[in-house]
Amino acid sequence: MSNVEFEDKQTVYRSEKKRGITQMLIRFGIAKDEKSAQVVMLVIAGLAVVSALFLVFSSSTSGKVEVNQLPPEQTGI
Repeated sequence: MSNVEFEDKQTVYRSEKKRGITQMLIRFGIAKDEKSAQVVMLVIAGLAVVSALFLVFSSSTSGKVEVNQLPPEQTGI
């Protein structure tokens, strides 16, 4: 019985455990696959850029301070 040999080859398949935001979006059901998850991330990045630009430009226009003119008797002239 010790002379028995098996010719079957076993193939082991290993799937890499993917991590990151892409897989998180797929796991939560926001995206169906990797490509749609990347589209979702691009949309989020675009919204972030637009929001940042809006905040920068809206604060620069409202940040102008008008100097009140004092009456001549308080200016020392």
